[in-house]
Amino acid sequence: MPASEASLDAIRAAMRSGNIRAASAYDKVCNDECTFSFDTPFSKDGLYTSLKSYQSFGSQHVRLDRERTGNKLYVLAKHTRVLKPEPTEAEAAEKAPSKLGIGVAGGFGFEDDKYDIVKEHALVLVGATAAEDVSVPLPEPELPELIINACTALINAKSAIGQETNAAVAWEFEAKPTRFGNDLIQLPPHKKISPDPKDWVCEESGMRENLWLNLSDGHIGSGRRQYDGSGGTNGALNHYQETRNTSPPDGFPLVVKLGTITPHGADVYSYHPDEDDLVIDPKVREPVATQHAAAAAHAPPHLPTLLTRTHPPPLHTTVIRAFGSLGYQHDVDVEDGEDDGGATGRGEQQVRAR
Repeated sequence: MPASEASLDAIRAAMRSGNIRAASAYDKVCNDECTFSFDTPFSKDGLYTSLKSYQSFGSQHVRLDRERTGNKLYVLAKHTRVLKPEPTEAEAAEKAPSKLGIGVAGGFGFEDDKYDIVKEHALVLVGATAAEDVSVPLPEPELPELIINACTALINAKSAIGQETNAAVAWEFEAKPTRFGNDLIQLPPHKKISPDPKDWVCEESGMRENLWLNLSDGHIGSGRRQYDGSGGTNGALNHYQETRNTSPPDGFPLVVKLGTITPHGADVYSYHPDEDDLVIDPKVREPVATQHAAAAAHAPPHLPTLLTRTHPPPLHTTVIRAFGSLGYQHDVDVEDGEDDGGATGRGEQQVRAR
């Protein structure tokens, strides 16, 4: 419905007395959170952004700003999240992260990637009471050109807070191919591994979480012990160090994290001092993807029993690292109340794994 002439007259009067101008690229615009509360465009009543100061206010505070500054014109933003349809298996496989990163191509997406965002905007002349408010849905071609430009600039502006957050969050770590992938030593199989995750256990300590399978000899050991005593008991690492004595000079450096093996790959770590990091081993990814592990160079006969993900699964090591880079604490309950470990504090990249 077009704006009434009375509404347009009131808006023109407020424009003339309000010193309104369109925000430029050099202006700091805060259009994603209320200055005084946690209201956002996703809040029930939306978020009001001042055409004069470019600051934003929830419905409980916008009249306080009107009284303080004398400005009456605000852009009201209301956003609604609509869950996207579940992707097909093929689409999920295509979009699966291929590198350790957040907000970068091939990395992990943000939570909002799961939703379509429906956005509604209106120009509101805020009155002394809610009953006196005048609201004009945008876009409205009958509005003064100055108002149209000012509203468009606020709607399209990237929030200063959002820019800082994205700069901090966008983070990338790319695993490199291991140099041991092509000539990995494999011993003849001497044991079977149960397909039931409840039967998996560290051969040294008896731990039942954060377990790593050695791709050369089938040994199962727990991950590294962290500085705070959490994580594992160094079972997998100690075993690797022993193999450097029995099979010099490199030993058996490659391990895969049990519970992360899927049709699309797995978390593979190299303990060798030259790498000592997450790595890519194409000869593990290839058989897992084709589900024909027996024909693969890096898939001992016990590996086919592990080609189904545990439910619920432990987080991929890449996800735990990503949490650490953002300063989040990861604490996830998995089957039977076991703790899959995690990372605590910004920069905690020595994850409870390996």
